[in-house]
Amino acid sequence: MVCKKNSGRTLFVHTALIIASILLLSYADFIVLEKIYHPVTREHGISWTYFNAVLFQKEMPFLWWHAAFLPMGICIFILLGIAAGSFRLPVAGILMFAAGWEDIGYYVIQGTWLPDQLSWLDYSPMITLSRFITSTEHVTGTGVLISSLIGLIISFLILFSVNPFACLKKSCADTKL
Repeated sequence: MVCKKNSGRTLFVHTALIIASILLLSYADFIVLEKIYHPVTREHGISWTYFNAVLFQKEMPFLWWHAAFLPMGICIFILLGIAAGSFRLPVAGILMFAAGWEDIGYYVIQGTWLPDQLSWLDYSPMITLSRFITSTEHVTGTGVLISSLIGLIISFLILFSVNPFACLKKSCADTKL
C-alpha cells in the first residue's frame, strides 16, 4: 500500500458534507431559537436560563439549548465520518463547528452580521481563545471570525494531509511524512 493523499473527489465530497452540515445546524439553531424559543419566552415569561456544569475542574454556565445542540452537532459529524469511512471528516467538521462557523451561519440566515459581543460563547473552548487575541472581556464578532479562520485552516490541513494510519502499515514504513 502506498501512502497517498485523498483523491480530489473525496475531498470535494467531504468538504461539501461539512458545509451542508454546518448550514443544517445553523438553520436548526435559527428555527429553534428564533421561531420557537424566543417567541415562547416572550409570551409566557420563560427565562433563558443557564445551568452550571463542571468541566476541566472549572464550573461553567451552559445554556439549556446548548446541552442538546452541541451533542447533536457532534453526532452529525461522527455519523457522517462513519458513513464516509473517514476519520478526517468528523474531526474537521467538529473543529469547524466548534470554531464558530455555525454561529456565522446563524446570523447570515437572519440577514444580519455578527453582533459586537457574543457573551454566551465565552465558555466555548475554541472560540474563547479569541478573547486573548482581541483582549476583550467577552467573545466578540471579530473574535468569532478569528476563531473561524483558525478552525478553517486547521480543518483544511486535516482534510488535505497524508493519511497517517496508512503510513503505519509495514509496506509504508519507509515513507516519510
